[in-house]
Amino acid sequence: MVIYPSEHYGQQVVLPVSKWPVHTAFKQCSDT
Repeated sequence: MVIYPSEHYGQQVVLPVSKWPVHTAFKQCSDT
């Protein structure tokens, strides 16, 4: 699963990668 930083969403959100194809775009931002 991918955990997005709170700075992007206001709170930590855990989303299944397989269920969110768009995660790649967000992952590139939070991958830092």
